[in-house]
Amino acid sequence: MDILLPIGIGFFANMLVFGLSMLIKKDKRKATKLTLVFFGIIILLSLIIGSWSGMGLFVISLGILLLSMCLYLYIFIERTFRPIE
Repeated sequence: MDILLPIGIGFFANMLVFGLSMLIKKDKRKATKLTLVFFGIIILLSLIIGSWSGMGLFVISLGILLLSMCLYLYIFIERTFRPIE
């Protein structure tokens, strides 16, 4: 149960990054790419820091990756099942 808290923190932090990037970019696909960049930065930072703090950042980055995958799945479903105009 203790691992779900940092994953949730990462999930909501990435949701905040996605929301801010949606305000700036106005494109879901570009905003989702930015969330993947955010994930990569946090993974690299956790590897550089190491120790217990780095492990905590790594678990937080798993939540970030989880939201990124959910967003890409949402965009895929939205574009695939879009009504033909």
